Amino acid sequence: VIVTYFIARGIPFYPFLPRTERTPYFSAQQAVNQIFLALSAAAVVAFVPRFTLTGSMLNYETMLAFFAALFLLCLLKIENLEFRMQNTTVQAKSQKNFFILHSLFFILLGLFAGLAITTKLSALILPLEIVVALGLIARHYGWPWTRWLRAVAITAAATFVTVSWWFGFVIYQFNTVAEDGLWTG
Repeated sequence: VIVTYFIARGIPFYPFLPRTERTPYFSAQQAVNQIFLALSAAAVVAFVPRFTLTGSMLNYETMLAFFAALFLLCLLKIENLEFRMQNTTVQAKSQKNFFILHSLFFILLGLFAGLAITTKLSALILPLEIVVALGLIARHYGWPWTRWLRAVAITAAATFVTVSWWFGFVIYQFNTVAEDGLWTG
């Protein structure tokens, strides 16, 4: 629902738009229309009976969808921040603020990926998505490979820290390799 709201609100993914369509400025009427459209789209998704039934049960899919939506929102925020940074004149102090914001979003990206993986193992594809998505953003905006590597390393470290407590607990509490052998332990 949240992702549907933001998509309908008009948060574009700039690397796939032609340069002529990249205008982040809207009139007040356009903003009101987009908010109304976004709320309508979110309401349609939210009140689908199957979605309501699934969302009302306590299962892992709903939580996984929530963390995956936050993961995708962070990716969009990273791209949007990079677009704003490229299209404005950035002074030294402002450049430091952009670096701090980038680092914060990389940490949040890793946090949400880790929480999704901890929730359900089907989210193990998210680290691959991190590498590919940050690679596309880096390629589009001409990042040096060291900056891309730093972004992936920050995100991977946050993901590892987020999932390590659970997998460490499982290995420590339920490890029976010595008694049952390598295959069943």
